[in-house]
Amino acid sequence: MQGARARGRALAGSMVALALVGCGGAGTSEAPAPQGQGDIQAYCAAKKAFETSPGPNVNFQSASPQEVAEEGKNYAAITLRPLFDNLIATAPAEVLDASKVLDSGVAELQETGDFFLFNAPKYGAAQRAAHIFDREHCGWAQVSVGATDYAYEDVPETVPAGTVSFDLTNRSETEIHEMAILKKAEGATEPILELLEAAGGAIGQNTTLVAAGLAPPGDSAYEVVDVQPGNYALVCFVPVGATNEKPKGDGPPHYAKGMVAEFTVE
Repeated sequence: MQGARARGRALAGSMVALALVGCGGAGTSEAPAPQGQGDIQAYCAAKKAFETSPGPNVNFQSASPQEVAEEGKNYAAITLRPLFDNLIATAPAEVLDASKVLDSGVAELQETGDFFLFNAPKYGAAQRAAHIFDREHCGWAQVSVGATDYAYEDVPETVPAGTVSFDLTNRSETEIHEMAILKKAEGATEPILELLEAAGGAIGQNTTLVAAGLAPPGDSAYEVVDVQPGNYALVCFVPVGATNEKPKGDGPPHYAKGMVAEFTVE
């Protein structure tokens, strides 16, 4: 997703495989723990990898349906499957059922190549349930942000460096909103709106996309990211008029109406 790929919004999250190796005696190996009795540290390590890894190597706007489907199958088999094997093996009982639901989505993606299957309500419910558990047990910093037409609310001035869960609640009754997290280039002191304008309304050389998530009206989204010290901004690129019924909208991007918020990571 740098540019269009980095903001391909069909995925439930972006993931990467994580090898969790147990230590045994010489010439022996430990048997895996029974399902539901996973170690919380191993689970959180696997889940962090799930949340913070790069997305699939496909441009959702320019690729053909066949190309997208082929990448979906490869992505599920090569990247997601090893990760989810680790998640299921390490998941505590409280989050095992939700992890299994998401694991079934990986199996379906491997068979169909359809990234949009993760939009099904059962996957959203499983992801939310798992995320609630993760926030309570994995020690990530948390930033809760509200979105209205057209502004962000409750954005702190400073955020601690490290792993942070940015949670977006869309308080609009009608419009879709986005939480694109941009990092300014070192030495870029201009306000984020000036940087966007200089780049023709896009992500340019003075900004880097860290992560992005969409929330329909009355719904929520989140992004778990590793952030380094520097200057950042939340930006909504969604066009005015974007609703569940008309997701492409028909107006200027929300950031042009002032939907930006800057913060510093220390």
